[in-house]
Amino acid sequence: MELKQMLYYTVIVEEGTFQAAARKLNMTQPPLSAQIRQLEEEVGAPLLIRGSRHVRMTDTGDFFYRRAKNMLQLADATEKELKDRRMGKSGTIRLGVISSASEHLLHRYVRPFSALYPDVHFELTEANTYELLARLDSDLLDLALVRTPFTREPSYEIRTLDAESLCAVSIQTGLSECGHAVSDTSCRGHRAGRGSSRTGPDDISLEALRPLPLIIYRRWKQLLDTRFAETGDVPHYYCIADDARTCISWAKAGLGYAIVPLSATYTLDSVGELSTLPAFYHTSADKTNVPLSADGVSAPPAPDHADHLPESSASALWVRRTIRPAISSTICAVTRKDAYQSSALELFLNTAKALSPAKDLAE
Repeated sequence: MELKQMLYYTVIVEEGTFQAAARKLNMTQPPLSAQIRQLEEEVGAPLLIRGSRHVRMTDTGDFFYRRAKNMLQLADATEKELKDRRMGKSGTIRLGVISSASEHLLHRYVRPFSALYPDVHFELTEANTYELLARLDSDLLDLALVRTPFTREPSYEIRTLDAESLCAVSIQTGLSECGHAVSDTSCRGHRAGRGSSRTGPDDISLEALRPLPLIIYRRWKQLLDTRFAETGDVPHYYCIADDARTCISWAKAGLGYAIVPLSATYTLDSVGELSTLPAFYHTSADKTNVPLSADGVSAPPAPDHADHLPESSASALWVRRTIRPAISSTICAVTRKDAYQSSALELFLNTAKALSPAKDLAE
């Protein structure tokens, strides 16, 4: 029997009919049927039960299908490895990166690696953690750079790259004046008996965040709920979004305080001053003194939480404060244990290990 026959058989099983399999294999049905009859003669037993609409496997056919899949995967891996050995320090890595940390990962890992191995190329996929892991499971990625929390499947090889804290970001006059917005003590995190830790000038306590309009990434809600409950506080979630970048965009519009991982804020350092922040609301005591738009139509009334919003201005700077007690997130490099690792991928993982601030890369 030949690998070609095994491929034909597995495609028929997966497509369900000879006709669909022939289309996928870009061949006509008669020669495909002839190849399967020849395969069954070599095996000495029927592999398929042919129905009017679909085919199904016999017991022997089911056993043969599993063995054929293993042999095809081994043949494919062998071909890739031989090609990889011929190419040396080159090749292509199918890399998946979480969108919120793409800038950070680019500069910390990809750029130095590219300087060392310029002949290694990338096929890049940007998505959230669960989408990237699904693509890894489907063998559509060689490596996924993702963020905890996620389900640690036994089939995964997980390496820790960066451990980072969640932080709160807003435009200037928001967190920078949180003592005025809430209380002089809350910004410094001193609340006896409530589990708060001492905060510095670049920190903010959970207590100080409690009354503020928070813009959070949906994956963090359960963790934030737990941490706020530990201090006896109930947070004010103004917006729950599906992307950390969306949280930052809403904070940029002056709508509240984005709770995001530190690496998601790195692009803000290069933004500098924001020049197009409209003063949507006037946060007076009665919330009725709102500005007029260019056509003389009144802006919408201020929301109930307007007194806690950062003040928008013609030019504003970002303020970034680390939440204390710390709420941590970890960026991990995930591969599949049963997947072939090219020399290019091994080079990237070894380079990442050398560059990672984590003391113990492998988990």
